[in-house]
Amino acid sequence: DVTIRSAVFGSGLKVADVTPRVIHLLHNEPAGFFARRDWLHVDPRPYKNKVLLINYEYKGKPYTLLVTDQKVNYELLEEYAKL
Repeated sequence: DVTIRSAVFGSGLKVADVTPRVIHLLHNEPAGFFARRDWLHVDPRPYKNKVLLINYEYKGKPYTLLVTDQKVNYELLEEYAKL
């Protein structure tokens, strides 16, 4: 029921498109992954705090999730959509 539309990781104007990586991780890491450079394989702002912004659809409705160094999985995306 979840479709990832886009995902970016970084801060300010320095962000990286991590859409393919987020989709891969969601499919291959059922327990989830952390919104960190080691999981996302990119660091657009070394030594700075970064966020992961995911635009997705759940049951055909659009949602946006913003997390910092937090575990992300399909359950989180579904729970957030139900709030």
